[in-house]
Order: sequence, then structure tokens, then C-alpha cells
Amino acid sequence: MTGVLRSNLAARRPGTRMMPRPGGRSVACAAPARRTGTVGGMRSSQPAPCPLPSTLPVAGVSRTQHIVRGLSPGQELYAVRDDGNAYDPNAVMFVLPDGSLVGYVPRVLNRRLRARAEAAWRCRVSEVLPGETWGLRVTVLPGQPEETPEPRSPLFADTAPPAPPHDPPAVTTRGGRPLGVLDSRQGGLVHVRRPDGTTAAYPESSVRVSADQPRPQRPDAAVSSPLPR
Repeated sequence: MTGVLRSNLAARRPGTRMMPRPGGRSVACAAPARRTGTVGGMRSSQPAPCPLPSTLPVAGVSRTQHIVRGLSPGQELYAVRDDGNAYDPNAVMFVLPDGSLVGYVPRVLNRRLRARAEAAWRCRVSEVLPGETWGLRVTVLPGQPEETPEPRSPLFADTAPPAPPHDPPAVTTRGGRPLGVLDSRQGGLVHVRRPDGTTAAYPESSVRVSADQPRPQRPDAAVSSPLPR
């Protein structure tokens, strides 16, 4: 009798559902709670802060190759908020101690870094990736530096503002499910930087990289054959 009474009371509560049990009786099972954040009564889309330390790929290095090729693992860098960026309000720059621009935090990750309270971050070069265009991975460390270099970019002085940095190529499964962005390729494996900041390796045969996909040809780009005389 007590079990039946508890079941009837639970059935009246919002957020519960009845689950069958052996013997024909049912018990109440609370529905899982959803984690939602609200600001002023409105749902917040603020991303979770990026955990530190965290190693990130560097975007926008194609125009700073003369700097990237001179870096070495362990070298000190800084990550600084680029509040005046005309292309991305969430931009974060990687700069040398003298303020020279090295590159940017990829757009898929910069909002999570800016969600933290610090105005700038100490960093160190984690890996330099030689290639046709040299790449870079940087470890962002916890704690705000006592002094932050004033960002400067002599490469672009007295010229038009630089083009926005290109994000690393997107990586999906063969079926099209997004996995993250390309971090590196080694030994037949594709290393993917996932949205939560972690890295996972997948066999090349099991994923698609957006940079590998042929671009569709425009209809007006077709070559016309001459008419017979």
C-alpha cells in the first residue's frame, strides 16, 4: 500500500515519469535536469571558459612566416585581447615580448579564452611545424602577466588593415559529423583540435578535411568549345 501511494504522489510531480518494475508495479524516475544559464531572465550563450594550461594552434601565420620560422619550443609569448579588431570582436593575438604580431587564437576557440577574467596571458611555444607554410602550437598558461607588451605590427605599418586570419581547416567524419579543426597530420593520423580544447587522433581514411575537398566549379567557368566551321 505504501509503495502504491508513493507512486501515485510521484506521478503528480512535474518532471517525473513512471518506470516499470518486475511484478507489474511502477516507480517514479526524475527526468534529468538541463543545465541552462540565464542573464536577466534571458538564456545566456556565454561559452565555458577555456581551461588552462591549454595548447592551441595558431591561426593567421601565413603573413608572419618570417617570425614563425625563427621561433623555437619554450620561447615566451603573450596572448592579448585585440579589442579593436574590425573583423572579429572576440579576437585574441599572440605577440612576442616586444609586441610583434605572431598570429591569432582560432575563431572557434577565442570566445572561450575571452570568457576568462584575465586581460592577457603568458604563453610559450609548444611546437613549431615546418612545411610549405610553417605552423605553430602555443601553450597558454594560467595567471595574468604583471606587464603586457603593447601589440605592434611593423609588417602592416602604413598599409591597409590585415585580412582576417584563416581558421584551420574543419574536420568531419566521412558521414559529415563535425569533429573540430585540423591540428596536425602525422604517420597517417589526423590530429583534431576539438571544441573543448582537447586533441584527438583519427585515421586519415575515417575523416574528411575541408582543405582536401575540391572546390565546386562555377557554371560560368566551364570551357566552351569552338563551333565547327
